[in-house]
Amino acid sequence: MNHLLEVKQLCRQFGGLHAVRNLDFEVSDGEILGLIGPNGAGKTTVVNLVTGMILPTSGQVTFNGADVTKLAPHRRAALGLVRTFQSTTVYGNQTVKENALRGAYLHRYPGGLSAFFSTSRARDLQKQTTEKVERLMTWLGLEQFADTDASAMPYGHQKTLGIVIALAAEPRMIFLDEPVAGLSAEETDHVRDTIKRVREQGISVVVIDHNMRFISGLCDRLVVASQGEKIAQGTPQEVLKNPLVIEAYLGKGHAAAQG
Repeated sequence: MNHLLEVKQLCRQFGGLHAVRNLDFEVSDGEILGLIGPNGAGKTTVVNLVTGMILPTSGQVTFNGADVTKLAPHRRAALGLVRTFQSTTVYGNQTVKENALRGAYLHRYPGGLSAFFSTSRARDLQKQTTEKVERLMTWLGLEQFADTDASAMPYGHQKTLGIVIALAAEPRMIFLDEPVAGLSAEETDHVRDTIKRVREQGISVVVIDHNMRFISGLCDRLVVASQGEKIAQGTPQEVLKNPLVIEAYLGKGHAAAQG
């Protein structure tokens, strides 16, 4: 498989603190990669760096062959690199459909004057965009909530709506930051199945989460960070047996016992 994303020697320093240090990893076309690590490992900082929310102190991010290290988030999103956030980022007083349309407008907004004067081009584009969003909602099981305020949906469905918004932006790759945090076991299984269906459409996915059952049952490979540095990578089976990973999560005593 070709590497869609390559992260090389990525560093981010806040004053004297190295939040991320010399991090290397790659993500292939159609892959589901898990980025895991204990609290304070720097995982969300990595997501922010790769998606452009903050800029690195040094290092390089290459997406689909282009150096995007210094690009703004909206420019990376326009290239197909999008993300969700730990908390739901829906507009609670807008309907599910209205929320989903936000993502679609990244590529399909007709322009201020066309929209204002409601030209035939603007009307046609709006019709196509609405139909696309309706297909996405049906595909991921939210069609019955289309005209419901987003805040009135169960929390798990709000997480799914976040994925719909990201998909509406026509991505090549999605970063999901703790997509099952706070969800029940049933809701977690629903999100896991949703992510697998996303991958079936040829979209690469990077998942950051603490739920090991969820991660190990979903991801092709794992990259493990501790204190901002990569300490292991490989299949879930390989990584979860790694003494360095066990030590990072549980302490030296558990790692020695495993050995």
